[in-house]
Amino acid sequence: MPILNEKPYLNADELTDKPEVVEILDEGRIIPANQSRWNREQFEIGIKLNNGDERIWRPNRASRLALIKLFGKDTAKWIGRKAVLIKRRVTVFGQEKEVIYVDYTSTEMQNPDLRPQQVK
Repeated sequence: MPILNEKPYLNADELTDKPEVVEILDEGRIIPANQSRWNREQFEIGIKLNNGDERIWRPNRASRLALIKLFGKDTAKWIGRKAVLIKRRVTVFGQEKEVIYVDYTSTEMQNPDLRPQQVK
């Protein structure tokens, strides 16, 4: 039986044009392909926005790879860490839309509280 989330999903419309520092709240979970709207496995994770609102975020492949680069492959170690999200206008399946990405090169990541540990 699918488990329903009580928190709303993060939408690119909720972000401004400025980078948004978010806190990772849980280790996330894999949504099996047979329970996915797109019929493919997806990863989702709980985050807290600057304003304190909590959301479920489904990072795209580029963002998942950026999070792994920042914090390592063990998502349990991501809890309490902070990441910088940005939105970009890109073409997806022939349609232009705003997409959320992790910005691991931003000046916000130079803050010692946000700076990632070296991942081996």
